[in-house]
Amino acid sequence: DLQGNFNPDNYISKFDAIKILSKLIKNNNNINISESKYNNIVLEYDKKYSRWDSSANSSLVIMLENGILNENELNNFIVIDKNNKEQIRALSHEEISLFLVRIDGKEDIVNNISFQKTFKDENDISPDKVKACYYMDSINIVPSKDDTFLPKNAVTRANLAIILDKFLQYTNIDLNVQTNNFEYLDYNNIQTRFVTIEKIFDKNFSIQ
Repeated sequence: DLQGNFNPDNYISKFDAIKILSKLIKNNNNINISESKYNNIVLEYDKKYSRWDSSANSSLVIMLENGILNENELNNFIVIDKNNKEQIRALSHEEISLFLVRIDGKEDIVNNISFQKTFKDENDISPDKVKACYYMDSINIVPSKDDTFLPKNAVTRANLAIILDKFLQYTNIDLNVQTNNFEYLDYNNIQTRFVTIEKIFDKNFSIQ
């Protein structure tokens, strides 16, 4: 947050997750946001919802341009609760799984893999995210527990830091950082290893 606290147990919103994940896109600096066909689409959502996070708009366009985010998925960033109030959605286990598969460019490959394992809660996974969940579990980036994936559970900041660290090591994505510079941090007994991760988990995101 703005005070420099990591807040490891706080859930991370989809908006903040997109701002972080867009930094993993290799050509994120080569997109002209204002000229993108998706820019006006994102701006329409910005106008529609009072709680829409405008600071994520550029990142959303980058994700859309690269096929990491589909246009219809913009509907899932804000939900209306039973009191007719807007609520910002948190990132779920199944969503981060699919985003990472897409960032790695393996969605088509993963969708054609036959996985031997069966989650006890497979029926709770959205159909378009089933294979991504099994794949991320198989490479231990988003692991299940006791054959239960908990696909709709929200991802915490600590969870995401660990997931990104594993993902960066697995994919060797070049972020122009010192990949041999590890820092061990201990927040309320949560220990995770960062690959100079400040370029991804930027405090300027002001994640609440």
